Amino acid sequence: MDSRAHPGSNVWLSSTTCAEKLLAILTSDPVPTPRKHRLTYPEGRGLRTYDAILSVGVAARSALPWTVINSNGWLARVSSGPSSLPRKCDLANPVGALAAACCGVSEVFKRLIALRAQRGELLDGISFSLWSYSPTDDPGPPLPAECDKVTCVG
Repeated sequence: MDSRAHPGSNVWLSSTTCAEKLLAILTSDPVPTPRKHRLTYPEGRGLRTYDAILSVGVAARSALPWTVINSNGWLARVSSGPSSLPRKCDLANPVGALAAACCGVSEVFKRLIALRAQRGELLDGISFSLWSYSPTDDPGPPLPAECDKVTCVG
């Protein structure tokens, strides 16, 4: 697994167990680089000081500059408003996960540039299928166990 974090980033975790696992991943990089990781816990102190927060999960927190993402199968889900996301995330598919991450980053970007309402708005409880290219709650079919040929376009 290749996991990297920006040296000055803050990682907010829901438990000590999560923190220990993440720190083990971050410090097991085969190419040693000097890093300083600060892990914080959810007492809620200081969260209002951030310009944007990206969360992987289900809970929306509209009182904070919070964007939550998750995925299920071919679905990418994102919410930067009051709507929480569905909990069902049992169909693994890297396409949906990557799209959810991209949506989350775009929402963080909108917050950081203070996007004006006439130019666009934050997304609230959106579920988009990369299978049907439409807003839906259908996760689509599972990926096959093996792929003989894969073509990347774009």
